[in-house]
Amino acid sequence: MDKIFKDIFNKEPKEIIDDVYYYGSEKEGDQFSEEEIREQYETIFDRVFKNGRQIYPEAFSTIAKKVAKLNLPYMEIACGPGLGLTPFIKNINPNIPSLITDACPYIVKYWNKYVKESNYKGSMSFTSFDNTNMPLKDNSIDVVTSFLGIGSTRIPDDDEMNCLKELYRVLKKGGYVFTIENELEDYEVVDSIFKAANRYNHYHNPKVIGTLNERIQKAGFTIIETYNVGRYVTNSDDSEIAALAHSQGKEFAWLTNAYIFRK
Repeated sequence: MDKIFKDIFNKEPKEIIDDVYYYGSEKEGDQFSEEEIREQYETIFDRVFKNGRQIYPEAFSTIAKKVAKLNLPYMEIACGPGLGLTPFIKNINPNIPSLITDACPYIVKYWNKYVKESNYKGSMSFTSFDNTNMPLKDNSIDVVTSFLGIGSTRIPDDDEMNCLKELYRVLKKGGYVFTIENELEDYEVVDSIFKAANRYNHYHNPKVIGTLNERIQKAGFTIIETYNVGRYVTNSDDSEIAALAHSQGKEFAWLTNAYIFRK
């Protein structure tokens, strides 16, 4: 763990293994088995880290340049197997100190393993915790980055404000959030898919809770910039809900937007 981050935690980790801090979030959020992540480690990690994502690479590069220009320590939340915005940021400036987080312990375990085995020279630290209950001090982080880390939060919360409230708490005054997020184009279609399958719909109706833009401002942030990234119609193998849609002869799309907002 980079010394610049050691003092920002407000409680001791459940365990520390190979310099990765684990806070017992293995039952929270989107989880993967160790076998699933190990397979990606062996086939995908190197390609992702060196070449970035194949979908919307221009948007990732644009946001990464803005983060790199600040040259401040940053935290990547809910990094996932693709490591969020970090591959793009590190390809511009590998020396920016970064704290890479995800609720799934195997993701951070194997990314830490990849970084060490590839003799990567940049500054990267890893920890596993739930992004709706961050073990961090108030006003402790300069910059937060994410790809789908806010919109994909599934910890029960009626208004989907828990992650945004935590971000506001841990960010320093004047701190930035850079994120690329998806929102459903048509909530009613997705709701009908869950109902037809007799499954619980974990998504919330934006007409009830507000759009992400509205919730960002509700949390107290000032939006600096937002722009449309693209529209993506899901394939059957994209996710569980996409497979259900395909089996019912339906389709749905995500609308992707980039956001920069500030405390």
